[in-house]
Amino acid sequence: AWFLGLDASGNVIHPWQSLGGSVLGAPSASWSTDGQHLDAYAVGADNQIYHDRYDVPNSGFNGWTLVSGGGHAASPTVEVARRSDNTQDLLVKGNDNAAWDMRLDSAGNFLRGWISLGGTVMGAPSGSWTSSGSHLDVYAVGSDSQIYRNSNDVPNSSFNGWTLVSGGGHAASPT
Repeated sequence: AWFLGLDASGNVIHPWQSLGGSVLGAPSASWSTDGQHLDAYAVGADNQIYHDRYDVPNSGFNGWTLVSGGGHAASPTVEVARRSDNTQDLLVKGNDNAAWDMRLDSAGNFLRGWISLGGTVMGAPSGSWTSSGSHLDVYAVGSDSQIYRNSNDVPNSSFNGWTLVSGGGHAASPT
């Protein structure tokens, strides 16, 4: 995995840097709301999920460590969705081909274990929290190549179930 820092205008502010390790797909990353930490997640060659953190102003990564709470992914990517309180949800395709979600605190430590979102997905789902942090939408490509949505309204810890995205359409890739 490699990292390149760019400013808002696309100018290089940090040259390419190797993060080391052996990852299966592109890492997924999210900046903290204060802009002081970049949390990166990747699926390692052993299919386990790893975390690395970039701290400002030190301008360096801390090194890959296994995600607190464990977990394996059946696809080469993991996705991260960050809430306004800096908690993070990791989203993966599990070994049972279902979508799975895990919640971490602002430092990437275990808050809530893996829960199945069910369904049969082709790759890691992606998700996004509302700015208030009260609603998470998760999107995934189903086994029929159509796009589906599942959502979670806080404080409920359960998801509402997969529904076909309005307007239809088929995806050409698994994520």
